[in-house]
Amino acid sequence: MYFMHYKSYTGIILKHQPHREADEVITFWSFEEGKARFLVRGVRKSASKLRGAVSPLSWLHLYVIPSEYLPVVYNVKVIKTYRFPRSDLRHLAMVFNFFEMVLRSTADRQPNHKISLLLRKVLDYLEQAREDMDLLIYFQLRLFESLGYSLQMQSCVSCQNPFDRRKSNFLSLHAGGLICFDCSRMIADVQNVENEVIECLLKHTRNQPFSGAAVGDPSRPASTPKRDELRRQAEADPAKKKTNQILSDFFFLLTERRLNSQKFLQENFLAEA
Repeated sequence: MYFMHYKSYTGIILKHQPHREADEVITFWSFEEGKARFLVRGVRKSASKLRGAVSPLSWLHLYVIPSEYLPVVYNVKVIKTYRFPRSDLRHLAMVFNFFEMVLRSTADRQPNHKISLLLRKVLDYLEQAREDMDLLIYFQLRLFESLGYSLQMQSCVSCQNPFDRRKSNFLSLHAGGLICFDCSRMIADVQNVENEVIECLLKHTRNQPFSGAAVGDPSRPASTPKRDELRRQAEADPAKKKTNQILSDFFFLLTERRLNSQKFLQENFLAEA
């Protein structure tokens, strides 16, 4: 009788959590309902038909039936599996950084089509290209915009005077963007930032795609990055590293939560050698 009332969801698993002896509770992001939790019964048993399908690195179609505790997944169709090298911690760290940001910044069962498309886009990109600092910055800014927040960098948020790189410029996360020199004396929480940081933020707030070839561009073949690729980029372009830190602080301001995955990235791939 329950099968007459099943629902289907298309999306990706953000988190696995063991439940009882052989079950799992998954946190799933879907086009239909946004973030939701489902119960997968017996999935940790070796004979379970769902064991290989319920993967955190696959775009899935779930078939779910109602239950008193949590909706129960009774069938799964794999739409796409991302072929990241399992031994490559850089790709995996960045993917789970994206997942954690979505987990911590969204409410349950609040669909957001922009976030769904953003997740699909960055995962498709990462599968065929190296990870880079621009992708981190791009994802955070687009996530903020999808949630209704954005940093205004084209002009001062107080007086609306346009950005002028000939003068000293400031940033206020509480005010939501750029503060010119004249207005900086009237706002308490401003921080002085280099023009290169402002221009890096401007580059990504103008709806430009992230750096490198576009997703699916055959002119840019997939490559195996060096072990310290993210660290090398951070050292070669300190403005990107500072920009990423500013966005991490903005995320904390919005959610009052620090990201465990961001700390791992900082300590292992973005820290100075």
